[in-house]
Amino acid sequence: MSEDNYSDFLSQMSDDEMLSDRTISESQKELLTLKLMRSAIQTQHPDDLVMQDFAEYVLPNLLQKAVGVTAKGGKFFDQLDRQKGRENVRRDNAGDQSLNTHLLNGLFPANLVEQRLEKLDTTIQRVVKERERRLVIAAFILHDFEKFPDVASDSRKQAIEDHRQIIDEKIQQLGLDQFINPDDPKTYREYIDDLLCMAYNAQRRWDTNWNFSEYGLRPTLKDRILRNLSDLTCLADSLASIVKHPHDAESYKFKELLHTLSDGQLRLTYHSIAENRGVLTNVVNNAVMDAHTALNTDSEQFYEPLLYLPTGVIYLAYGEPPEVDASSLPERVIKKVKQLCSRQLALRQPGFGRDGKGMKYADYYTLFVMISSSCKSR
Repeated sequence: MSEDNYSDFLSQMSDDEMLSDRTISESQKELLTLKLMRSAIQTQHPDDLVMQDFAEYVLPNLLQKAVGVTAKGGKFFDQLDRQKGRENVRRDNAGDQSLNTHLLNGLFPANLVEQRLEKLDTTIQRVVKERERRLVIAAFILHDFEKFPDVASDSRKQAIEDHRQIIDEKIQQLGLDQFINPDDPKTYREYIDDLLCMAYNAQRRWDTNWNFSEYGLRPTLKDRILRNLSDLTCLADSLASIVKHPHDAESYKFKELLHTLSDGQLRLTYHSIAENRGVLTNVVNNAVMDAHTALNTDSEQFYEPLLYLPTGVIYLAYGEPPEVDASSLPERVIKKVKQLCSRQLALRQPGFGRDGKGMKYADYYTLFVMISSSCKSR
């Protein structure tokens, strides 16, 4: 969310929501998270009915049902405690993420990839419509069904019929029934086995319950469609699970999945920064990202930012994109620094003073702004 959008969001909050101290309850945290996420979805996907419905029907329930649940199932730290002793386990850099974070970190970039695939000459463009988009999003939300707190941790070992019951309950709990078909929430029952197939194959592509006659699955969708949707589910899970650093974009799994989904038209690329220096790193990241997107034309989008990380950005690259001119980066960074500083100086106006000889200001102002533009009558 941009700084301007965040300011607008805060200005719309009621007095009761603007807390007088720094202590907030879990329910208030969920409410704030929900508002921020809905605002971000509205900003990024203003014309996307599918994502709007996700924010309306699913997101509130997901934030509530999966609160405090880790992506490794809630037993991760218990296992570490038993192995190393509770006093020796560091949780400040735990290598795990919440289930909510895992699902949303996979959903949003995978949705962006899917939307791009719809604009290219691909199988996705030909077979994936609104119904399929809703189903693949639902399948990804459900793919770690054993991680929810009211589901047995060993439920993966249970029979297919038990899985159908678990999926059925989760669909209703999370509002996925209304999301899959807002006009007829019972429609999801036709696709229980399709959702199970995609959920089973989120982590391994073809070797998990793909022999339907052997495993007892009876999917409704055609095989070609189901395989592409399973690829998208696998891509979403991989984006959430594998990517920790920019260079993770080079993972063979991404190369294989994107090559299959895009018929070789799309791939991941990245830029990375050696060290994280806080605000300065953020400025450099933005400057390098601008250098990539500046190469796009009206007819070709060579670079599309996909994942913004602390030390770099991963891009969705099309075809054979031109290389960024590294010699232009210093000037771009300087320009970004000046823009950032000038905004802050105009907002706060530090360094101004007045004495018997008139108005004085700090010398550094001339580096960033025209003094006349910083002076306003009151």
